[in-house]
Amino acid sequence: MIYLHQFTPHFNIPNASPPCMKVETYLRLAQVEHQTIHIVGDLRETPRGQAPYITHDGVDIPDSYLILKYLKQTFGDPLGEGLDKLDWARHEATRHMLEDHLYFIMLAERWTVPENMKILKESFFGAIPKLMRNMVFKMAQKGAIKRLDDHGMGKFSRAEHQDMGREAIDHLSVLLGDDGYFGGDRAREIDCVALPYIANGMVAEFETPLCDYIRSKANLSDYRERMMKEVFPKFVS
Repeated sequence: MIYLHQFTPHFNIPNASPPCMKVETYLRLAQVEHQTIHIVGDLRETPRGQAPYITHDGVDIPDSYLILKYLKQTFGDPLGEGLDKLDWARHEATRHMLEDHLYFIMLAERWTVPENMKILKESFFGAIPKLMRNMVFKMAQKGAIKRLDDHGMGKFSRAEHQDMGREAIDHLSVLLGDDGYFGGDRAREIDCVALPYIANGMVAEFETPLCDYIRSKANLSDYRERMMKEVFPKFVS
């Protein structure tokens, strides 16, 4: 049995963390038996101080990239069957655009914009006693800002983030085109990456220009609805 350790759902999507949602999407599409354990408490007690991670046969595997690699090595690669080298190259380039670029733009949008910070504080940390809530939130925000600075995205203005985000979303829309999936004829591993970013980017609670821009792409909106019905039907209203 695979035990998936991840955050609790928020904003009517399976997970407000794209890496967490990525792993759960993969487990569901690849039909790997698993059980979800929601993380409550200090992330410092988790491997690498982050989520998600999985436990299998008493061994913890952290990081969504390493998790998927382990799952493919252990259970086979049903989502990769029939793909050629060009397919894999295109999918990997798309993954890097999402995980190494758009992720940090979305991180900045959530953790440095006052109205979005308030939403995060009330949703993610609402269960924490009020006396500790500010302290815990500030610690989490400090960590997010450090990640932005270490990556380099923290050196850009919000307007520059918005421009880069729109460009990435334009590329994403072109890559999908009229196909049902980023994987082409059926959902592939790249769809396990794309769905979490599109779903998180369209969260109704965050009324921002970037969220509005993602929603304006008809093929991305249709893709979200189709994939959510297929993989996470209980979150479809």
